Amino acid sequence: MSALLLLAENVLALYYSFSGSELPFAAVEAMLALQSLETAAIAFLVYVSVQWRHAAIAANRRRTVRVAPQAGHVSASTPSRSRSRTTQSPSAGAA
Repeated sequence: MSALLLLAENVLALYYSFSGSELPFAAVEAMLALQSLETAAIAFLVYVSVQWRHAAIAANRRRTVRVAPQAGHVSASTPSRSRSRTTQSPSAGAA
């Protein structure tokens, strides 16, 4: 939307700059209207970007909050004793 407004403004400005005539009052009003719409579109994009960023930060905080494991509870982040490996030397199995 914002890109279309910029394109319309630039086409209007190029038309009147290459036509060699002075800008009529209607063209000045049209340029003012387009610039006002551009400002509103940019403000909307900034608002959406800020809201999206706040939502992303909040979602990241929810994902990184860790709850302390309860007694007797085994989670993926705390290794259990049954999962621990013992290393054997290669010669121990052959003897």
